[in-house]
Amino acid sequence: MYQKRFNELTTTELYQILKLRAKVFIVEQGQAYLDLDDLDYESIHFFLKQNDHIVSYLRILPKLNDYHQIGRVVSEKSIRHQGYARKLLNQAITYLKELYPNETLIIGAQEYLLDYYRSFGFIKYGSRYYEDNLPHFKMKLTL
Repeated sequence: MYQKRFNELTTTELYQILKLRAKVFIVEQGQAYLDLDDLDYESIHFFLKQNDHIVSYLRILPKLNDYHQIGRVVSEKSIRHQGYARKLLNQAITYLKELYPNETLIIGAQEYLLDYYRSFGFIKYGSRYYEDNLPHFKMKLTL
C-alpha cells in the first residue's frame, strides 16, 4: 500500500492514477467531466499496486470548512470485490483518526454504494443529489 503527497508521486504513478480514474469514471460510467480539478495538488493519494500497476486508488482532499473528505475511490474492474478499496478506505480512515480524532469525515457516495460505505460506519444525511448525472448522497463519519 502506498500513501503519497502529489509531489512524491512518480510520473508513472501519476499517469496510472489518472488513467484508472478516466477508465472508470469517464469511460466505464459514461460521464464526460473534467477529472483534473486541481485538488490533487493538496490531496494525499492512497493506492495499491499489482504487478507494478496501480489497481485501486483514493485520495484524501485538503480539509474544507470543518470537515475532511475522501474522494475518487476507484478500482480496476478485474479486481473489484476482492477487498482492495476496503483496504485503502480502512487505511485512509485510520490515518485521519490518528491525526484528527473526533472530527468529521464526509464522502459523496454513489447511491448504489450506500451499504458499502455504511459498513465502515458512515451515515447518510441530506437529500439525493446528482453529480455527473449519477445519484449520490452525502455520508459522514465521526473519526
